[in-house]
Amino acid sequence: MANVLRRRMTTISRRQILGMAAGAAAGASWVFALDGKGNVVRAASSEGFTPSVLSADQLDAVAQLCETIIPKTDTPGALDARVHEYIDVRLSGMYEDARRPFLRGLNWLE
Repeated sequence: MANVLRRRMTTISRRQILGMAAGAAAGASWVFALDGKGNVVRAASSEGFTPSVLSADQLDAVAQLCETIIPKTDTPGALDARVHEYIDVRLSGMYEDARRPFLRGLNWLE
């Protein structure tokens, strides 16, 4: 396990680390999607987040669904954790074949 973590950590470039540190210093929070090798394939800031796979209505539906599953109580909920944004970022790193079932299910719910 430690080797896997170490290997994943070493695939992030110095430029990526500096970007993350600059974002953290500026108060921005980030969502990252990694590929199977631990490489960052997409990063999105909370400031001006624009979905790349989901429409604005779909993103809102996913946000509400996630908040229903993990509601805010005395601890943060799914909206606070930006789970809906993570899902869009994660979907953007997938092949169309892998995305299709999720989008089909989302359309079914609507």
